[in-house]
Amino acid sequence: MWSIASCLALCVLAGLASGLDGENGMKYGAAPRPYTAARGTLSTAASIVTHFGSPAIDCACGYVLSAHSDAYFPLLKEITFASMPDIPGSEFDALGLEVGRWSIGCNYEGTRSVGSVDNVYVKNAVLELRVPGGQSVGGSISAAEVLLKDTITGGVFTMEAKLGGNKGTCQSILTFHTNDGSGNSDEQDIEIIGSKGADDGMPPVIELTNWNPAGKDNSHQSNPFPANPIDSFHNYTIAWLPNATTYQFDGQQLKAPAMYRSVNPSRLIMNNWSNGSPGFTLGPPAADNLMQGDQLTQLSQIGPILLPKPSGTRTPSGVLDPVSL
Repeated sequence: MWSIASCLALCVLAGLASGLDGENGMKYGAAPRPYTAARGTLSTAASIVTHFGSPAIDCACGYVLSAHSDAYFPLLKEITFASMPDIPGSEFDALGLEVGRWSIGCNYEGTRSVGSVDNVYVKNAVLELRVPGGQSVGGSISAAEVLLKDTITGGVFTMEAKLGGNKGTCQSILTFHTNDGSGNSDEQDIEIIGSKGADDGMPPVIELTNWNPAGKDNSHQSNPFPANPIDSFHNYTIAWLPNATTYQFDGQQLKAPAMYRSVNPSRLIMNNWSNGSPGFTLGPPAADNLMQGDQLTQLSQIGPILLPKPSGTRTPSGVLDPVSL
């Protein structure tokens, strides 16, 4: 367990090591600082920066997110692939990532996706999640999934991603409840579904789904894409907040599902998969479908409840304001 003293020391060391700064950047200090996850403001000064703050309420480390109703989270993990060499999926453990080697998504008429370590890698300074082209329906389809190792109970998660344009997969960013045998089904999804794509591969909508933690029903909402997601990188954000789960595209608020939010410990997952279903993923793709990631940021907490902010937080103006708990 981290003491408050070690928490403060790590705040300072992390800031010195990473050189993160700027009005909208990640700022380290003895008190929580504002953090805005806006596209183009995330630092690429370091490949991996993990900020450890004690989950105790009296710990002075942490972050206040002004773009998310001043929500407070004590932990930061940022993985920037742009400064990395080529890395095979078999070595992702050192990045704090786990490569899925199990069934992904749902089965369709005997066809299922199975994650392979060969389909997840860093190449040319970009994370790639690949569904190889030329596969057939029936049996297993080789696909890709990667998870952050942390099990968390709330946070704001942003992936800067470029979607693959070859139709025939479901490309997803989601939080999913850990498989602990409890029967809980917490899940919060951003999905781009192959069956709804145009002939040129351009998907018309972002699909958002919140699953009932205590049941099998869900709440769903579609949003039109504000920009072309296959031509360039864009920020996709899931904000799992104390009273709601919200979603953003390049910092623009999306219309969220009307019901449900996760309440049980979960992990952040990114995947690209196909089951050949004509009403969902289509495919498998004729040519490789590559979902690419440039940067992954997770501001989060670990604990049974979403924590209130400490007794003092730094506002965007830099003035220390007391907060009543």
